Amino acid sequence: MINVDTKEYLHVHPMVHEDVLVLHSAFTARGLYRVWIQFLLNGLLYTLDYVVQVTELPGQGLHGHHH
Repeated sequence: MINVDTKEYLHVHPMVHEDVLVLHSAFTARGLYRVWIQFLLNGLLYTLDYVVQVTELPGQGLHGHHH
């Protein structure tokens, strides 16, 4: 995962939970992040890309914590 503005790379831990892809990471700045995911299915390589908008960092929300 990479921050579009700062070009900072973030380490991501992908996992599947109840057939949903979950990406665990610690965001250090608000903004847009790009994510690329590659996987093999039936012998074919697929590449997907996503854009993630981070508007709030842990500790900055109304609750003082993140979910």
